[in-house]
Amino acid sequence: GNDVTSGADQAYVEEDEKFEVRIGSYEAGSGFSIIVRESLPDGTFLEVLLSDVAFGEVWVCSGQSNMELRVKDARDGMDEAIEAETYENIRLLKLVRQIATEPQEEALGFYNSWSKPRMEFLGSGDSFSAICLFFGEQLWEELQVPIGLIESTWGGTIVEAWSSPEALEYCGVTDNGVDDGQNHNNYLWNAMIHPLLKMTIQGAIWYQGEQNAGYPGEYEGHNRDLYTCTFSTMIESWRQEWSTATRGDADRKFPFGFVQLAPFTNQRDSLAWPQLRWHQTADVGYVPNDIMENVFMATAVDDDIDLHPKNKRLPASRLAWAATHLVYGMTERPLTGPLLMAVSFKNTERTSIVVTFSENLDPVLVEEDRFMVCCLASTDECDQVAYGEGWQGVTIEGMYSDNAVEVSTASACSTYSGLAYLWLETPCSGEVSCPLYASDEYHLPVVPWKSDVDLSLCPLSTAYTGQPIPILETGELFLLRDTQSGCHDTCLAHPECHYYQWYDPLSNGNANKCFLLASQNEDLVNEEFLQYGAKRCDLTPSDPLDIFFETFGDGSGNGGRDSFSPEYVEALTASIQSEDLFYAGLHQEAANLIDSIWDKFPAGTNMWGPIMGESGKHGEKNSDPYSLLRMVDDMNRFRLDGDVPDKPKYYATITVVMAKADTVLPTSWDDFDLSTGFLKPNSGVRKVVGFNDHMTADNHRVIYDSLRTWIAYIEDAVAEGQIKFTLRVIESDDPVQCDFSLKDEGQIGKFSISCHYPFSNVMDNLPDDVLETTKWYFMAYPYIPKELTNYTDFQGLHDFEDINAAWGGTGGCCGGKVMWFGNEMGWTGENTDNLLGDFRYFTEVETRLWWAGLQQHELYHYLFSLYPEFHLEDEGHQWFDHSKWPEDFDGLYEKDYFHEALYKRLLLADIPPYEKIL
Repeated sequence: GNDVTSGADQAYVEEDEKFEVRIGSYEAGSGFSIIVRESLPDGTFLEVLLSDVAFGEVWVCSGQSNMELRVKDARDGMDEAIEAETYENIRLLKLVRQIATEPQEEALGFYNSWSKPRMEFLGSGDSFSAICLFFGEQLWEELQVPIGLIESTWGGTIVEAWSSPEALEYCGVTDNGVDDGQNHNNYLWNAMIHPLLKMTIQGAIWYQGEQNAGYPGEYEGHNRDLYTCTFSTMIESWRQEWSTATRGDADRKFPFGFVQLAPFTNQRDSLAWPQLRWHQTADVGYVPNDIMENVFMATAVDDDIDLHPKNKRLPASRLAWAATHLVYGMTERPLTGPLLMAVSFKNTERTSIVVTFSENLDPVLVEEDRFMVCCLASTDECDQVAYGEGWQGVTIEGMYSDNAVEVSTASACSTYSGLAYLWLETPCSGEVSCPLYASDEYHLPVVPWKSDVDLSLCPLSTAYTGQPIPILETGELFLLRDTQSGCHDTCLAHPECHYYQWYDPLSNGNANKCFLLASQNEDLVNEEFLQYGAKRCDLTPSDPLDIFFETFGDGSGNGGRDSFSPEYVEALTASIQSEDLFYAGLHQEAANLIDSIWDKFPAGTNMWGPIMGESGKHGEKNSDPYSLLRMVDDMNRFRLDGDVPDKPKYYATITVVMAKADTVLPTSWDDFDLSTGFLKPNSGVRKVVGFNDHMTADNHRVIYDSLRTWIAYIEDAVAEGQIKFTLRVIESDDPVQCDFSLKDEGQIGKFSISCHYPFSNVMDNLPDDVLETTKWYFMAYPYIPKELTNYTDFQGLHDFEDINAAWGGTGGCCGGKVMWFGNEMGWTGENTDNLLGDFRYFTEVETRLWWAGLQQHELYHYLFSLYPEFHLEDEGHQWFDHSKWPEDFDGLYEKDYFHEALYKRLLLADIPPYEKIL
């Protein structure tokens, strides 16, 4: 072999005769030798020689029977086995199928020992995974470096068996699995994955899901509804454990590929398999995505129709193409097939649909039941009934363009809530015979997908003319909106709008035009790609202002508004409506509304005192409309009167890191040591606390709602359009460490919770791409006291009065970058009385009002620190002492101080805020 400089460490053999050593990294190649030498007391040595060692890419292949299917049993299996012998630089290792009740440090057996592909092994009863080998062969052809393949498979197994206890706890799995053998939770993780963790790997591929989906008529499946969580969390758990065990040699986000389920039978009574295929992608339809980062997929939906398709070359090649693209940078290879880009309705009756994809297609194969619509209230409901009762097939008309296909729904229901493609267990007529494939040499299929049709947009099947509403800022009778949803939102925001017309991007001459109508005439409109709708209908969500006043109005008249002063109602309504108008692009309309309020209640005067004082007095979170009005006025004025650039000078990312909390919960006051204030050793209950459902619902919508106006205020009012922020939410794999202690020294009755700001154990372990691209961070973690509700000693404790669970502030982390931090209660809701009181989530109005004002406060701490020469905060919160205001500042309140500071100091500075910030 080649002589290389040793990179190995010295190691000491422990009493159990185990040792661990890192041998370093070398250029890829084979024919190396490794000598393990033990020094004896008499000065001599014992040596073991490992010969013909290869350095290269190591991949783990795992899952159930379709990954397990042996080379000899694949199509042309014996020929494949003979051909495999030519791959001298591929090495194979296969674990024996074993279970274990506890994690094992060493594998319980192997079928072989890092062997080359040889006929005597590949043609034997034990053989090796066909997909794994074929994947490795194609990687070798592309990379020309040694490939190591580890098979760890067991047919007929559930994902829970391959998962760690922590992963299953995170997903709320409460059962122990299906049996006490290979389908017991964690048993295969313990025996067949955990022993591999100290081996550095490049990535993993996976083929599993049938056992969770079930076999209709025979076996109902297991936790199919949880697979969205269990599969994606298993991936993240493997990555975390592997990276930790190898001390970072295995990448914390190592690539993970999987095969989407193949066809099985032609039954149509159960849609378990299309559901499982969807869950394999975390209910997105494609990978990688925000939930499944650095993940790639090969669909087998068009493999031969069999529980165990023999054509394993098909998914193996697709996996290898995706891996070479995603992992090895060979972007000429495809990562995915054509992706759904848009669903366009050609007519208002919605009987003709044009579906557009991300790349050109081969001419469509015209067959029935390949596209389908959902004839029930939601696609989830359609998934629960037999095909034909919910999902109904529609007709493929042909190609609309090179990358679009036209379908007709005339044969199905007239009103539908979703459109899907290949939403059956066996959706195609045979091998590689689905309707839609890419027109390039790789011929990848369009994968199964479903898309909701939003009926809350109040579409109407017949379009009419009407009285158009002029847009005050432009004088035009229309705005441009990319989506029908955006046009409908604009109609909802405008007080005079009752109907809208929106033209799809495929419209000739009117693409993306949105017309707001104050009334409807009797004249019909028949134009292609026009959608017509009403402002409100039965499915439109309730007005958030109505919800707010009804919630806190104590049953009074006028929808609860009579419990509030008329001045508060008017100011609050204007603040929310002006914000809606701003986001609808109706800037002059927003300005007129705000000006009408300033005329009645002049800004910066004591007329606002009673209004501001009333907020929070009806059981609501402190909901001061003045803060939001001031912010919207400032950012809206920039859009009307400012020098708006054609494009921003800078782009930056704000990252919200959601981290679970690792803590020991006290079960009574006796668990505390009065002398130290901390919990006694071996007392309490260890718990990893997760987030409430509202925090994670709708892809963390509450976070986006909370920060939307604060970000817009920075972009427009402060940065003058020169910064564009992207808000990113990620769920950390590492929890924050939170400790309980007594709030008052030596006294029970109150406690504090410290989560070790600035959370270094989480922030320092974020992926490199996050650390490199983030400008500002938010840290969100669970509200831990919610876990104490079952312990009687803590009943009656009041939030913030008896419990310190800090959040807020501005500080630094991650190379000095600004951080705001807080537990989930600030985002989603609070206990209204005490620890065991009635919990409620914030209404939308509370979230919008409170968060805007709160984060503006924190923002100006930061901005004032950038401009010490202006002495705007020589003392903390000096604006609360009016005697310390600059003489040229007008107003009375905190928000006036910020307004004056912005326009009379910061925006006039030699270096503008957008340069200081970035």
